[in-house]
Amino acid sequence: MKDPQQVQGLVNVLMERFEREHLGRVLEIHRSVADGALLSDYEHGLLEDVFQEALHSHRLVSQAPEYQQLFARVVRLYRDIARQALENEERQFAGREAVRV
Repeated sequence: MKDPQQVQGLVNVLMERFEREHLGRVLEIHRSVADGALLSDYEHGLLEDVFQEALHSHRLVSQAPEYQQLFARVVRLYRDIARQALENEERQFAGREAVRV
């Protein structure tokens, strides 16, 4: 897409959609895993969908400098959630193994 106005319009729509439909829930998931909770299948699917949307939007966002920092923060948030969720899973698994021994 070459027309800067079209790019800007599409990026604006993507960002508004992310904020309206995903941001609140992603932040809730972040708080939840930070408190030690495990991801539900629904949460895992939602995060995967959000991350896939971010990857598909990257090329457009790279043409809109005002959103690049936000994009990077969203990717870091996803990474942080994934790391913490994995640690929570490992901790729970290790607890089960200790009980069996």
